[in-house]
Amino acid sequence: MPRTHRTQNLLAATLTLLMGMTTACGAELEVDGLELEEGTAALSCEAGVVTVVPRAQWGARPARSTRPRHTPDRITIHHTVQGDVSGTAAVRAVQNIHMDDNGWADVGYHFIVDRDGTIYEGNPELLVGAHVASQNTGNLGIAMVGSFDRETLDAPQKRAVAALVNHLASRYSIPITRARVKGHGERLATACPGDVDLDELVRLAADGPRCDDAPAVTTLDPIEVYWARLADGSYKLHAIAGARVARVTYHVDGFEIGESDRSLGANFPDTYRFRLDARERLFEAVSYTHLTLPTIYSV
Repeated sequence: MPRTHRTQNLLAATLTLLMGMTTACGAELEVDGLELEEGTAALSCEAGVVTVVPRAQWGARPARSTRPRHTPDRITIHHTVQGDVSGTAAVRAVQNIHMDDNGWADVGYHFIVDRDGTIYEGNPELLVGAHVASQNTGNLGIAMVGSFDRETLDAPQKRAVAALVNHLASRYSIPITRARVKGHGERLATACPGDVDLDELVRLAADGPRCDDAPAVTTLDPIEVYWARLADGSYKLHAIAGARVARVTYHVDGFEIGESDRSLGANFPDTYRFRLDARERLFEAVSYTHLTLPTIYSV
């Protein structure tokens, strides 16, 4: 079973994946309609659940073009330099500035955190953003709504940013240190993100979220998982999931063989070719409901 962060809820429908099929496209195997087991309707606060509002829910414009993929290895904190505007209007305003005024393909930040602690999905985290000139590859951008050269970072926003940094660091094995988590002005000559105490923010992130800080729990979404063996012997994989699922990783015999997110296609497409023949293998699809912990389906 793949390693996961802290606690996870497990929904499993175990079937045997027969790898010796000889038909050109193979038979498609479907797992759907899985019911939540009793007592697993929501993640516990000990799991440090981080809930993110997806692009579709805040009215994001589609990206103009694709961006290269990257492997995150550091995090940069920004502020949006906005007045009293907040909520989805603030997030849409940031995207409009980035696309219309700056001419970028999409909103440059990967996440935007509102004053009340709500976290919004920006540029897909596995795609290179646009938030630190010439330093974007591997760099996850988190922007806080506000102008923190004139206003104070309040507790809900601070806790949400710390929880998000903790989660992303855990997901991508990024050390929560001041060397890896910096303000924009520490990477380039700029006043961004204002007078935020970044040392305190990093300490909060390293400590991890507490139960009294945890955002609302999130129920789990069932997914449908499909595979098909192609004529060349490779396997086509995809999954169909609800709108809250942002990313799916595929695993065979406990090893991750690939991952996909909605920016690559609504059905999370991927392909894989086995180097060694085997009659039976354990195939698992791990669905991430935005930034919550994964739910695993074995087929």
